[in-house]
Amino acid sequence: MAKIEMKGIINKSRTKFVSRNVYHQSLINLYTRISKHTTNATVQRIAARLRMSNNARHPVNLRKIAEENEKNPESIHVIVAKVLDDETLFVIPKMRISCLQISNSAKAKIEKFGGEVYTLDQIFEISEKLENVNLIKGDMTARKCYKYFGACGIPGSKTYPKSANKGKNREKRLNK
Repeated sequence: MAKIEMKGIINKSRTKFVSRNVYHQSLINLYTRISKHTTNATVQRIAARLRMSNNARHPVNLRKIAEENEKNPESIHVIVAKVLDDETLFVIPKMRISCLQISNSAKAKIEKFGGEVYTLDQIFEISEKLENVNLIKGDMTARKCYKYFGACGIPGSKTYPKSANKGKNREKRLNK
């Protein structure tokens, strides 16, 4: 049978992750290469999260990591995003973190209380089989643009109206 050619159909979806950050690109290459040759679910999850867009990799607060550390204190917490400091936390428990990026104040606070901070490529030096690893993800709806998604006029809806005119008699958010 002859194969029929489909003309005019172009696949415009992105097939390869594009990043100007050389370190991020090398991490993606490392984890995708490892995930092809292993059946470990955590490696495949980390590789998938590394390939996510910047909007999908939400930053994680130090308070959320401290709450997760209370549930399982012996595990290594892996965050495929940026870790930010919480100024309301004065004392944090001892924890081990492996993350993509970390703020200077958060790193100083973790190391002050006896914790350890690793990069994502150092995680194989800590635990070779990736046992006792806890993946932590940031809140998806934390960004301000999520407040505008949905219908704003429905009773009980907490969404903000998308109005360009911010005058006196224009559309405003109902505080109910």
